[in-house]
Amino acid sequence: MMPPKKTRALHRWLRGLGWFLLLMLLALLAGACWLWSWRWGGKELEFHESWTAEERAALVAFDSYLRDEYIEDCFMYEHMDIPQVGKVIFRAYMKKQVAAPLCGQLLQIARQGDARLPGVDLFFYRGMTPAIVAAQTGQFPALKALVQHGADPNACLLIVSEDKSIEAETPLTPLLSGNFSDLDMQIPWSERCEVAEFLLARGADLNAHQRIAGLCCTVALIHGDDAPWHWALERGLKVTGEQFGVVMCHPEARLELIEAMLKSTPGLANACDSGRTMLQLLVRDVSYDAESCVRMEPVLRLLLQYGADPAMLPPARADEYIEDWLPLEYLKEHPPCKSRSRKDSAEDTPAYAAWKRMCDMLQA
Repeated sequence: MMPPKKTRALHRWLRGLGWFLLLMLLALLAGACWLWSWRWGGKELEFHESWTAEERAALVAFDSYLRDEYIEDCFMYEHMDIPQVGKVIFRAYMKKQVAAPLCGQLLQIARQGDARLPGVDLFFYRGMTPAIVAAQTGQFPALKALVQHGADPNACLLIVSEDKSIEAETPLTPLLSGNFSDLDMQIPWSERCEVAEFLLARGADLNAHQRIAGLCCTVALIHGDDAPWHWALERGLKVTGEQFGVVMCHPEARLELIEAMLKSTPGLANACDSGRTMLQLLVRDVSYDAESCVRMEPVLRLLLQYGADPAMLPPARADEYIEDWLPLEYLKEHPPCKSRSRKDSAEDTPAYAAWKRMCDMLQA
């Protein structure tokens, strides 16, 4: 039998453990209530008289999408290497932190009949609004309704780093899609074109925020469609070095598109991207694959035709690394290697002949 002093000590320990477990249970219940509390609020949108029946139906459908599908579509928690209960908690947390503020904004917009609301700060980005989400996810009827009621077609979502500094900007225009979701990459241009025309007619500026991260033209090019680029160029898009560098080096890019870009933006052939000139980007690209010499030879000819300077180096900038080599020197140091599938020497291949012609063009 235990001594009375030890028995009292054990009882105190057990009582302390019981209180601790009770507090943990209460904390878990409070956390669960916090996670799910937003879903028990009023779901019915209350509309200002200025909304038409068609616009009301679009916003109701959009509100339902935000509550039930947006998180599942945009955050790939199902692929997370955690137990199923963890995925349930993560999904609930994201709905509380992301979907709930957006639904709250949409509720306020519907009541006021005015979509000119400031964005909210969510995680590592700022300025999220229902209109931006509608553009990203292809909820175009809702997007049109919001813009008709004052949403800025040049609104910009800011991606911020851990130290709260801005790293990139993603505009609202569906030409410029978000980079948090794969949905925007799945929306074909045929579905975006009409709403893009709608936004342009209401003041959208194709050159307002020229960031490569969210440009749906680039996404379309990845899928082999350059129609959005031609559409935007015809309507006044001025191409940046970032945008042109991606298109120029893309294996599916057509010469017609590259030349249209060079025509639309004077001086583009001598633009820079990430501390490299366009000629440096080109010769770096051909050095990785011998066969790309054949593909890039006509691109080089176009660059030189539109004024590219082989002796030009990128301008010095304090915030990025500058490549200080000349394209001709680099190209000569990286001739195309012998193909593993061929028995002839490198000098006898079409790639080597193209490489030699490129050297001659840069030399001239």
